[in-house]
Amino acid sequence: MAGRGLRGLTGRSAGLAACALVLLSACAGSVSNDGSPGPDASPGTAALLARLESGCTRNNKSELGEGTLCADSDFRMGTDGFTFANWGRSTAADDNITVQTLIDMFGHSAVCMPGTETACVMRPRTVQKLEEWNAAITNGRCEGMAALSLRLSMRYDLPSDFLPGATTTAELSRDTPGLSRAIAHWWATQFLDDVAGAAAQSRTRSPLQLVEDLIRGLDNNVGHTLGMYSGGAGHSVTPFAVTRRGDGFVIHTYDNNHPGRRTEVIVTRGNEWSYAWGTGAGGTLADWTGTTGTLELTPIAPRNKQFRCPFCSEPSAGADTTVTVTSDDASRGLHVFVDAGDDGALEVFGSSTVGSIDGASVSFGKSMTVIPQAAPTVTISLPATVTDAAIELRAPVEGQVTSTSSVLVRRAGRADIRVSGAGPTGLVGATEASRPVIRLAAGGASVSAAPGARVDVSVAGETNLVRTVVEDGGTLVIDEPDTERIDRSTIEVTYKGSGGSFESRTSVDLAPAGATNTVLSVDERALTSASTAGTPQRVSPAARFRTAPVPVTGLKSPGTSAPTTVPTIEVTLPD
Repeated sequence: MAGRGLRGLTGRSAGLAACALVLLSACAGSVSNDGSPGPDASPGTAALLARLESGCTRNNKSELGEGTLCADSDFRMGTDGFTFANWGRSTAADDNITVQTLIDMFGHSAVCMPGTETACVMRPRTVQKLEEWNAAITNGRCEGMAALSLRLSMRYDLPSDFLPGATTTAELSRDTPGLSRAIAHWWATQFLDDVAGAAAQSRTRSPLQLVEDLIRGLDNNVGHTLGMYSGGAGHSVTPFAVTRRGDGFVIHTYDNNHPGRRTEVIVTRGNEWSYAWGTGAGGTLADWTGTTGTLELTPIAPRNKQFRCPFCSEPSAGADTTVTVTSDDASRGLHVFVDAGDDGALEVFGSSTVGSIDGASVSFGKSMTVIPQAAPTVTISLPATVTDAAIELRAPVEGQVTSTSSVLVRRAGRADIRVSGAGPTGLVGATEASRPVIRLAAGGASVSAAPGARVDVSVAGETNLVRTVVEDGGTLVIDEPDTERIDRSTIEVTYKGSGGSFESRTSVDLAPAGATNTVLSVDERALTSASTAGTPQRVSPAARFRTAPVPVTGLKSPGTSAPTTVPTIEVTLPD
């Protein structure tokens, strides 16, 4: 595939809510009592400022610093914030994303093969998503901490759900049973359509409009998390009060990177915001700044439901191809280059996307730190009309050590392909891919390993999860374009040794009866396969979550469900 070079800035940038940056055209509207944008037209900045100023009192709360009060939920650091800081993946598997997390979100039938609700044989795409999310959570779980602290302060959850007798969030420790798992659950909701859509809609509003939305939300007991994006990365915090200070406004927040401290997002009359508590490289403080499109409010309401699973089945016909690249180490970051031949090329590094593929969009993920050189997670969406593309990971300079990464590709009408342990094989700025880790073609795809390196590959079909290792300059070709399929569910897989030293081929059924795990291996230059039935894991029926606050009396609201702590179960992550 010939490289076409870089063609200037991309035409649009979009992404996942609460963990990614989406830039859309600005639109107007108020916010209703459920936190969704309302119908009224934009009044203009002058009228908006007048309304904001008239709504603020002349009263001052000393614990909020200088300024007059506009709204306050009475959330306070000493009682309502966690006493421990944001962190990444836990050493205990059950404290991360588990099959139970997915069952609680999407239901047993979506995540597992048909069977009893107390056992789960995971569907192949479920396994891949579980692995992807657990790689991503390594970079921090700020969204989960922001969302759960909000739920606790609003009494959707109670501290005693996790620790009998506890009355404040501050009494909970990171090793309180079930707490890490609950934080992971609410972290994962950011990727789901309803939550992502609400956050994306809020990003179309200016910072001053969001101040008004937040004031109204605080006044009407509509809880929000606040997302900020700067330098190609982002962070989620819990906003709890708004004051007027000088010519601008202050959003007071609990920042899970800085437990025990009240932090401030400053919004100016010129519709710009700043945050002096952003985290920079090496854990240092960094000033974050932005304007419309880089600040978001996500209401609590869209999280209070069982979701439709967006990845449990094959993408619908005509859906975008998505390429999600996640760094194994957020402190090192990653760089991604996509060469789509005549359709264009784009390169993602740091907060920049250079080049152009018509209809493509790029999102940057959140982490515990800002990486000036590269974001820790990048999702690239390509229109279905782009059938040929080379995906390459890159280093800023030759020989520089960067993180290994995982790459997950989802395409309509094709099996999902996930590659993990991939390192950079190209250099930032080169006009074409020199050694892409994945090449996509109209009839299939190929995965390659650099000389002396290895990558792990999984291919997810309807009921078969196929795994193999590609190493030392080898290439795995999946459903080669000039190979006629045996049937719709059967693929041809070819392993090619380095420099064409050998070639071996086999066929794999992606939809056998019952869940199957197939391991492909190269033995004496021959590609062989060994299949086993999927192993059931012991699980619980999908948990029910409170959808209304518990009254202060301690009695449950009518129609509310049991506490949100996930029952104690024995669940292990896939190998």
